[in-house]
Amino acid sequence: MSDWDIRLDGVEYMLVPGSYRATHAASTHRGSQRLRLAGFTRGTGHARPVAGGALLSGLRAWPAPWPLGADGIGPAPGAQAIAGTVATSEPKLTASDSDYLYMVAGTTAYRWDRTLSNAPVSRKTLPAAATCMTRLRSTLYIGYGAAADVSRYNDATNTLTDSALGEGVTASLLGTFSRAIVLVAPSAPMTLHIFYGNSLTYKRSWTLDGNILGFAQLGNRMIVATDGGLFALTGEWYQDSDPPEPPETLRMTSWGTLSGHRQDEDDFAWMIVYQGRLFAWLGKRVVQLDESRETWQPAGLDGGATYGSAVVNGWLLVSLSPPASPTTFQLWGHDGTGWWLLDEANATNAFHSPAADGDGKLVAFTASSGDLTAWDLGDVTTAATLASPCTVTTSLLDGGEPERSKRWQRAGITFARVDGQPVGNWSVAVEYSTDGGTTWNDAGSPTAISDELASVTVPLAVEAPAILLRLTLSRTSGLPPAITSIWADYVPDDDRSSRRWQFRVRARSRSINRAGALDPRSGQQIRSDLWALWEAGETVPFRDIDYAATPVERTVRVASISEDWPKPADANAPGAFSTVEITLVEV
Repeated sequence: MSDWDIRLDGVEYMLVPGSYRATHAASTHRGSQRLRLAGFTRGTGHARPVAGGALLSGLRAWPAPWPLGADGIGPAPGAQAIAGTVATSEPKLTASDSDYLYMVAGTTAYRWDRTLSNAPVSRKTLPAAATCMTRLRSTLYIGYGAAADVSRYNDATNTLTDSALGEGVTASLLGTFSRAIVLVAPSAPMTLHIFYGNSLTYKRSWTLDGNILGFAQLGNRMIVATDGGLFALTGEWYQDSDPPEPPETLRMTSWGTLSGHRQDEDDFAWMIVYQGRLFAWLGKRVVQLDESRETWQPAGLDGGATYGSAVVNGWLLVSLSPPASPTTFQLWGHDGTGWWLLDEANATNAFHSPAADGDGKLVAFTASSGDLTAWDLGDVTTAATLASPCTVTTSLLDGGEPERSKRWQRAGITFARVDGQPVGNWSVAVEYSTDGGTTWNDAGSPTAISDELASVTVPLAVEAPAILLRLTLSRTSGLPPAITSIWADYVPDDDRSSRRWQFRVRARSRSINRAGALDPRSGQQIRSDLWALWEAGETVPFRDIDYAATPVERTVRVASISEDWPKPADANAPGAFSTVEITLVEV
């Protein structure tokens, strides 16, 4: 038996005989409550639930096929290897027409017929390593920096025309505007040139406020980004005569409130128009132009580096490395309302230079090997081409009360496929985390799903203020159903009965413990220690009177304290004592 009755916050006390009482705290009985996520229209990247049932993260998970759309989540199109390779030289330059995807790498121009089993065909050896390319009508214009003049390639005749824009015309950037060629020469990085007329023999030039970083056509304007601000090129030239009459109306104007200084070394690595809005890479994030406010607004995706963008079948696709992992490469897709992670890889230099092949596929390059990979965004009903496994992770589930502990009892998922296609055989595994995703625990074994309408329930028996749920959907055969809702049941902490103790301690000098030893503390010190515990309001360890037989240390809080002085007038006299009554509650 212990020499002391109890230990509270590491300090031992003797109790007044007959004063000890242990009970349980009353329960409020609010009952089990359910949190439910559904209608995942806001995509991923949301740490807390928002309207639209958004998720924290996902990998190779995508809005379900019509008619569910973003009201359900299923596997994204899977990565498929394209036969053959191209040169490993960077950059990779692409342009498509109604029949082919044209690719330039180093000094070689390739043509691909967009059939996965057919390798790109080498069509022409170029005079130097290419640095930029654009398509105008049925021909490609290719720039080589200062190494060679801009050339023109006609695939129909497989001919390459040197100095296509004139002797000595070189380019480090190339584009098109108003049926004309725009370019930036390596020797004059602040000057934009436009070559127009039916034979591109007429030229205008504008020297801007800094080095030109890129440009993109937005409506009837070309937006030009420099390291000092933005400019807009407007106007047109006339096709009925050459030189045109009346005169061309091409004008360059500064976009005043959008002027500013460069933020990062890869600012405007790309600019692209999607759903009528201009998107760009600026300050290590994807931004979109808010024309009404004349500002760049964050579009909801950040990265440490970017490797290009493309628009395919209603999706804006962006290649990047996440901020904290430069050796990880990701492809993100934006459907107009939310971001979804299409694919991820740790292979060296994967997912470079994403491009639309002109037939519903996204094509990306592995720079170190020249391998090509395609994702068929138009094919969502061929089971073998869907990604497996795919995962989704919920936003933090806390019931709107992150400060309150809860007992999580069970979780569940509902599935549906309503496009008339039969479901094959897939399985779903459920994991949970109580530490913000640092560690994960299995919630039972994976469950098989083979019906068009299905539901899965798993037990949890977890106590935590909040949890994350991670679902992994894996294919055995056939098409999958879509995840239509994710839910979790919990009981608030105040629904649980908890222990309560009440006892009295004499705060006196020269107290004797059960072994006959004197307590060295004064009565004033004992009462001060007990009052300090109540004032702090913190949880402390507690060993009950039966600790010697049942060595369980509990966590408690001092719920109330009262003190009684038999002779208040003698409070300062030697030997005077008070009795302190304490109430503890288990937490």
